[in-house]
Amino acid sequence: MTIQRRIIAVVTFVAGLFYFLEYILPPRIGGVIIPLSDWRVPLGNFMAMLGAFAIGMGWYHLLKAQWQNLITGRDVPSSLGFFAALISILYFGFRHELEKEHAPAWVNMGFDLMFNYVFMPLVATVFSLLAFYIVSASYRAFRIRNWEATLLMAAAFIVMLAQVPVGGWLTAWIPIKQLQIPYVGAWLLTVVNSAAQRAIGFGAAVGALAISLRIWLSLERGVFFSMEGQ
Repeated sequence: MTIQRRIIAVVTFVAGLFYFLEYILPPRIGGVIIPLSDWRVPLGNFMAMLGAFAIGMGWYHLLKAQWQNLITGRDVPSSLGFFAALISILYFGFRHELEKEHAPAWVNMGFDLMFNYVFMPLVATVFSLLAFYIVSASYRAFRIRNWEATLLMAAAFIVMLAQVPVGGWLTAWIPIKQLQIPYVGAWLLTVVNSAAQRAIGFGAAVGALAISLRIWLSLERGVFFSMEGQ
């Protein structure tokens, strides 16, 4: 292990040890004052500064990659669209924030256009595509081979219908509201599914704890450096 990697491992361990001890130790043990809590805010500010530098480095590499695409002629339309959108949103965003109510009407219109009518629809589109791929993958992988799978498929179908208006329309004629699809879907999600949600949350917490310990002890090599040269 090189000296640079040793420094990374030592700094990571010391930082994790500080927050661990600051959380479990009281401010005073007998007559001894534990000053760890006094350093929490300064270290938090320092971590915020490191995060800002990391974001800046990410912006730098992103701009560098897009600029190299323009120079080399690779994926030029995408890079041109990136720079046009970046310059536009920065210009309208800064003017809208700095001038506020004194900003010209066309600046406010440009800000609304870039944020509310370009950025937000793109975000919704990306998440919609992600949801579609998840549903399609689940459909391809799922097979009804026994009564448990049939029950699971029926419950999933009811929950999906409960999320759209057509579910309520199909069962609006039922006089007992608790038997209508929106109510049945909500019951499946909040009551029947609660045990599975607790199990998933518990497993995620245990996994996060294990990964945190591996990162703290520099055992997760992929975080800082690869296995080569260890």
